[in-house]
Amino acid sequence: MNKTSKILNAFFAMLLIVVLSPVWIIITMLLYIQQNGHPFYIQTRGMILDSNLIDVIKFRTINPESVKDDSESGKIDIFKKEKLKKGISHFAGWLRKSGLDELPQLINIVKGDMSFIGPRPLMIPDLEAMKIDYPKHYSLRKNVKRKPGITGLWQVFGDREKGIDDFIGLELFYEKEVSVFLRIKIVVATLFLLVFASNSDAILNNKKNKISQTVIERLFKKAAQKKLAIFSNTTSEGKLEITEDESPYYRVTLPSDWWEKSDYHKEKRSNLKKINFDEKNDSKSA
Repeated sequence: MNKTSKILNAFFAMLLIVVLSPVWIIITMLLYIQQNGHPFYIQTRGMILDSNLIDVIKFRTINPESVKDDSESGKIDIFKKEKLKKGISHFAGWLRKSGLDELPQLINIVKGDMSFIGPRPLMIPDLEAMKIDYPKHYSLRKNVKRKPGITGLWQVFGDREKGIDDFIGLELFYEKEVSVFLRIKIVVATLFLLVFASNSDAILNNKKNKISQTVIERLFKKAAQKKLAIFSNTTSEGKLEITEDESPYYRVTLPSDWWEKSDYHKEKRSNLKKINFDEKNDSKSA
């Protein structure tokens, strides 16, 4: 992100903080009353474990005891944390569905830690789990150089059911294909999710509203059609190949002398005939 972009991001973030200050006050008061405690919390997140970790500010929507119980429950699921649902009130659930629990991250944008649009920063336990369970995907995430965002392509278009391939694929797609038009489409999709409170959430596992789902699918038709093929090279790093081909089939060219001819349904396997092709003649039986 260049200096001009940083300044513009910080300016609009401060503007939104001022304009939305009445909303902040109402949310803060309601969360304080419901939870009888601090309505904000700070959580260390990042793209990878090795560098650029940031302290993300969010509204506290989960009972701290529930988080403690989940951390002791065993294997970590990066995309689904439904065990935490019991610690969420109806109002806190609505905040998560609408995405308004992310509102305090405007402060992170002012500080220069985040951007409005970008890849999703993950919690430290999730990054550790990804590094162990999906080492190639974790290495591929090192290719994502853009700052984490409050919203992003995976946040609005991703599917938790599709797991790690969808997550990393869409992040790399955004890294490669980013444009002003793509950013505008992400903003429009984010507004639809906000209005219809159908934001994808790891705990509530809610589905998108039909209207917002239809709009988002049309907005990101190109991303849906492009095949994201991820390969690992000889090192621990990876590379991304994006192809326009929408076909699920492969075309394989074999040497002519690999082919065998057999009327298997009429003949016994021992009578298998092999045909050798001669480039000068049409065919030559053997």
